[in-house]
Amino acid sequence: MTLIDRTAYPKFKQFPSPKELAELYTPQSAEIKFAKSKTKSHEGFLSFMVMLKSFQRLGYFPHPELVPIAVTRHLRSCLKLQDWVKAIPSERQRYTYLQAIRDYLKVKQYDKTGQRLIATLVAEAANVKDHPADLLKKAEGRRQRAEGRRNKSEGDSDPS
Repeated sequence: MTLIDRTAYPKFKQFPSPKELAELYTPQSAEIKFAKSKTKSHEGFLSFMVMLKSFQRLGYFPHPELVPIAVTRHLRSCLKLQDWVKAIPSERQRYTYLQAIRDYLKVKQYDKTGQRLIATLVAEAANVKDHPADLLKKAEGRRQRAEGRRNKSEGDSDPS
């Protein structure tokens, strides 16, 4: 059976260690500056940072309520925000932040072109790998490299 870390869709650890929180979710000064330029409130600022760091880690935007409390607390602490500041954006904010984050990270939304690329990459990978999770992981890795946004923190050692 394939380990969860090797699947195409990474997930949060429910209880990340302090080391993981520091390495994966501590915002950089440029990210903080960017988030401040795109938000108008403390709640918006925290929500934006949770979305940004989640996307950087997972490669997709999870629903805000699925982000582990430890991640939100860590970001709240890093940003020096009060405990009462919430990280659940409105639907309108979520859409606006999602677009801004994609632009900032130079990531395109999955579309027909992406679908064709993934189909081609999976077909190529099927010649050497046979487990569906391995095929999807390989295709996702190739797609990310093609977009130039490979997440350093994933530590994927498959040179494919």
